[in-house]
Amino acid sequence: MNRAANETATLLTVPAAGGTRLRSASLTTLGVGVALLLARVAAAQTGPDELAEAARLAAHAQTLEDQCRYREASEWLKTALERLRGFRSTDLSQSHAAGSLLAQLEIRSRDLRGLPGSLDLQEAGVHRLVEAKRIESADRLLRQVLAPACEVRFTRLEQEVGRRQAESRKWVRVGQEALRRSDKKAAKDAFERAVAVNVEAPGASEGLQKARALAGGRHLGKVVAVLTVVGILGGGAYYGYYERQHTKQAGYSTASLVVSPR
Repeated sequence: MNRAANETATLLTVPAAGGTRLRSASLTTLGVGVALLLARVAAAQTGPDELAEAARLAAHAQTLEDQCRYREASEWLKTALERLRGFRSTDLSQSHAAGSLLAQLEIRSRDLRGLPGSLDLQEAGVHRLVEAKRIESADRLLRQVLAPACEVRFTRLEQEVGRRQAESRKWVRVGQEALRRSDKKAAKDAFERAVAVNVEAPGASEGLQKARALAGGRHLGKVVAVLTVVGILGGGAYYGYYERQHTKQAGYSTASLVVSPR
């Protein structure tokens, strides 16, 4: 029993790579190292023992959690905690192992009770962002979700977000190529397609503004040309009117000069 208890105490206090909090394949606080340790301790113990029994119960709770059976996992953890709280030993190494395991399982039990509700809220948040076409924000939120691998709903969301990212980036590339060809209509259409899928697609909004500005500049050039022609024609018409009036006035003056000797 001492060898198993010493092994328990040693492994429970070893920090995980990259930090002190252990994580399992389901990304929970109870790590893979601890889950494996529980099974090893349980197998190493000879005869019934509260510490060994608690290890078996906690290992099974981890298995249930990895299957998304959260309520059952909580019940098994609750039983494991009861066994650990009743554990007594004059061996300091066993007491230390039991205390370390008890502390970790209490944290895990608390987190596990709130896990289903937390995952539901995170799923709803991702759905809202996807519906708003804020795909990059949805992707960032998904990266923060600590869900077990059995949570296929998040796998489906990741696939949908990835599909929309790929499609929007494809249209951004098409738009950029169209701009290089000075094909303003094709560029505008491509960037609008990208934004229709993902309003946060990198380069989509900027490209669309550029395409619209170039198209607007072309129309403005046409307007200026038309106004210039109208101005020229208007100026010519006014000049012709001025000449006619001037000639008419000159004729009247001449006539008055001819008549005056009479």
